[in-house]
Amino acid sequence: MTVAPPPWREAFERDGYVVLKGVVPKDRCEDYADRALSWLEGFEGLGFKRDDASTWDQDHMPIHGPGGLHTQYGVPHEDWVWECRT
Repeated sequence: MTVAPPPWREAFERDGYVVLKGVVPKDRCEDYADRALSWLEGFEGLGFKRDDASTWDQDHMPIHGPGGLHTQYGVPHEDWVWECRT
């Protein structure tokens, strides 16, 4: 007897990621996004503001890698990042 793979597996193998809707409740996602934006706004002198799209550029954000991936400043160990992971 062959067991069919879950429906998301093909997309994962093809694209390298999969979106599983509803796994994390919307209110938690919004909280994580708010905390991430607060973290970005906390860098003095850079001027990032979540409500001002003109500040959503490299000049107004801390050092980051391709795609805006922030791995510096200990952010991978912030409480909100650990909560996202778990």
